[in-house]
Parts: sequence; structure tokens; C-alpha cells
Amino acid sequence: MKLSFSEKRILVFPFQDPYYKGRQIQGVGGPFSSVFITKLRAAGISSDLAKSSSFPSATELEMDKACKYASDNGYDMFITGVITEWLDGATLWSGTADVA
Repeated sequence: MKLSFSEKRILVFPFQDPYYKGRQIQGVGGPFSSVFITKLRAAGISSDLAKSSSFPSATELEMDKACKYASDNGYDMFITGVITEWLDGATLWSGTADVA
């Protein structure tokens, strides 16, 4: 089945923050999701970031709440993700940026 995304409203939930050496790197999932939305929009796909504080990037997304939120707000589908790898570039002393 082929889906046309150009006519769909897509909601993006903040991606879950990554872990590095056993600790969570907080504050990464939200900006990562914003960049993802920018890429979707550049491809002509209507998308928005979930605007509820009920879905922080520091915790795992509760699918039942996400489904209800997306449905209640008129979205056709939603996207969520988990950042699975974090490369510490030691930016302050090496000048190499961190990478997710």
C-alpha cells in the first residue's frame, strides 16, 4: 500500500534522550526532533512537534497516551524515536562536535 504523506498531518514526539557510558544525556531528544521536523517540512511533509509537557525526551513514550494525544489533536499519524548512539566529541577541548 502506498501512502501519500503530502495530505497527512504528522505529529512528532520528542525522541528519547541517548545514554552514554550508563548515564542519560538530557536535552538532546527535543532538538533532534526539531531538526527531524525541519527535514520533513523541507520534503513537503506537514509535521509538528508535540506541544505537551506530558512527553519529555527524558522518559520513554507511553504509546497509549501518544495515540490519544495525536487523535485528539487531529493528526493522521505520529513519529517517535530513540537516539541509539551518542559519540562524545569532547567538544570543549578537541573542537569535535558531539554526534547523535
